[in-house]
Parts: sequence; C-alpha cells; structure tokens
Amino acid sequence: MIGTGIGPGGSSQTIGLQWGSGFNTFGGTIERVVHNNDFYYNAFAASEQWQKHWVDVSLNLKKSWIRKRLIYSAELAIIHSLNYEWYYDDVNNVSARVGISYLF
Repeated sequence: MIGTGIGPGGSSQTIGLQWGSGFNTFGGTIERVVHNNDFYYNAFAASEQWQKHWVDVSLNLKKSWIRKRLIYSAELAIIHSLNYEWYYDDVNNVSARVGISYLF
C-alpha cells in the first residue's frame, strides 16, 4: 500500500511550535494517531468492543544548532500507545536521535 502509515480509515491530529532562525531552532509537537479504523470496524465493532481502537499519543522535542561549520541536531520522542496493534493493552516507547552535519 502506498500512503501514510496510519492505514485505511486512520486519522491523525498534530500541533507543533518551533522557535529560532536558520539552523538554531527548538520546537516540539504533540500528535494523536488512530491507526487503520477500517480494520477496527471489521474486527471489533460487531462485538461492541468500543475500547479496542489503536491510538498513539506522542510528544516530540527537537533541537538544532550550529557551531563553526558543524550542525548538531537532537530529537526525543515519547509515545504512549493504547491497544497497540489491537492486541497489547498499553505500550510506551521512548526514542532518541542525534546527528552531526558538516557545512562545506
């Protein structure tokens, strides 16, 4: 399937803020994603298991800055999943990423 990772019938809401200019920035987003609602309605709606939606709520923080000819970047994401893949009750995930780029 070509498209977004939320699947058919999924939806997402995102709000974010970013401060700074050029390569020196700081910001973050809050996001809510409901995955593949078409599958949910086919698999669980008939049995009236209304609490089985797979929903992710995430907080993402990003920072980038430049020193001399190096650009540094860092990102932290905290994700809380309800009914992950319609099987697990609640799952938490934390991921971090750092990067360094050189300007020619």
